[in-house]
Amino acid sequence: MRYTPGNEYYLLNSSQFGTGINYSIKLTAIDFEAGTLVSDLDACIGDTVDLFSTITGFDVENGSWSETQFTAQLNDEFFATTVLAPNTFEFQYRVEKQCAYDSIVSNVTIFPLSSAGQDGSVTVCLNEPINLFQALSGVANFGGTWFDPQDAALPDATPTASAIPGQFNYDYIVGNGVCLDDTSLVVVNVLGSCDYLGLTAEQLEGILIYPNPVSNLLTLSSENNEELTVEVLDVNGRVVAELKDKLAFGSELTVNMEAFEAGVYMVRLSNLNVENVYRIVKN
Repeated sequence: MRYTPGNEYYLLNSSQFGTGINYSIKLTAIDFEAGTLVSDLDACIGDTVDLFSTITGFDVENGSWSETQFTAQLNDEFFATTVLAPNTFEFQYRVEKQCAYDSIVSNVTIFPLSSAGQDGSVTVCLNEPINLFQALSGVANFGGTWFDPQDAALPDATPTASAIPGQFNYDYIVGNGVCLDDTSLVVVNVLGSCDYLGLTAEQLEGILIYPNPVSNLLTLSSENNEELTVEVLDVNGRVVAELKDKLAFGSELTVNMEAFEAGVYMVRLSNLNVENVYRIVKN
């Protein structure tokens, strides 16, 4: 039985052992301490942590650490997180002396490595809106910060391309406050051969081009009286496809873009009287 110094206890004497027997009882405090919690611990996966860093004022003698959930990663006071999934693990430090013990519980939370994705690049027109995340490959954690070519933080991942042609670098940095931050780079190539603002105005009426963005087949239909030649141009102005048939009133043509690389293209509709250019995005 464990007694507390300073409390009052009673001893019951049975008459079958006689009377007039004197008993001497002395309660002595057993001086030991399992410690006081300083704080639970956050660890990056792959770290090995010292559980004694979570407590203070502890006795080392007659004490030992144990884990509530068996992981095979606890070696004395050292907990290795290498092969474990991100989670919170509970540990108990227990000091035993004679018939008494004292214990304290602390927790270690494992955080996964941060991932900013793999570096990428994108080619766009002047003044074109960009989704920088779409230029990355691999797994990119959200919640980080994008930085423009002048290293100024961006409010989101959708800046507008420069009005000047050139190559511009955007950095993405993401972290969870425990593991090291991870960084990726997106190179934005802005071409001077096309201007997003100049491609938005469609002068010909009755022209329908869909879907946009396109993955496979691009469909063109016309309710316009003009008979038009159909060409597909890349962002450098090179003709990459030209239809043999012309787009006439009430007709419908398709362009197979399945084999085209992802990026920005222009569909040019023209004859001797008119020329219109429509901006198309290939996924």
